[in-house]
Amino acid sequence: NNIIENDSIDLFENILNDSGADVVVDNTGNNEVISKCYNLTKSHGRTILVGVPVKGKKTSIYTLPLHFGKVLTGSHGGNGNPSEDILRYINVEINNNIDLSRLITSRFPLEEINKAIEGIKDGSIVGRVIIDMINS
Repeated sequence: NNIIENDSIDLFENILNDSGADVVVDNTGNNEVISKCYNLTKSHGRTILVGVPVKGKKTSIYTLPLHFGKVLTGSHGGNGNPSEDILRYINVEINNNIDLSRLITSRFPLEEINKAIEGIKDGSIVGRVIIDMINS
């Protein structure tokens, strides 16, 4: 997954050249990717962190731009209501308005749940992970 992330970052760098993006949102929680997302953000842009970094791992960034208008902010989490939201998402999927399967980055059988959890903790596995309890 780190190869995919680094290739994606390189792609964005090539597209943006030196101009940077107005807003960059990180959903990975991967410290290396967080730093790269911050660097992709233009001098008066915003970097928004949605993914939660692994506890104890630190990200290094150049903070001077924060004094001149660059914004770095973290998300506190969602304000969703699962009893309503999950049904709405299912209806969107059923009506073919969106393909949610594209969000899944990894699948593990139940027997490998510990491997999946460790990978998420150490940052080697990012994105949406499915633990398949039926086909194990």
